[in-house]
Amino acid sequence: AGKAYDAAADPCRAAQCPSYYGHTYRQTGSRSVSATASWQVTFTVDGGAATAIPGTVAGPTAQTPVVVKQARAVLVPNPGDR
Repeated sequence: AGKAYDAAADPCRAAQCPSYYGHTYRQTGSRSVSATASWQVTFTVDGGAATAIPGTVAGPTAQTPVVVKQARAVLVPNPGDR
């Protein structure tokens, strides 16, 4: 989901960008970021109706350290809900 980040053609200069998945950090410093991809599958036979295979398949989780060099304050409707 989403799209690859392209620093040269980045159209978004705001804290939150609607076309990208991301996270706004509120403090600078070292962090660890992880991601896990998962898949749900449907199939068709000879153009028939789509049939879902029950369940979800999760791939391995990847983790990497990052250093947040800039943090932005973001106003939210109710910070207690986050």
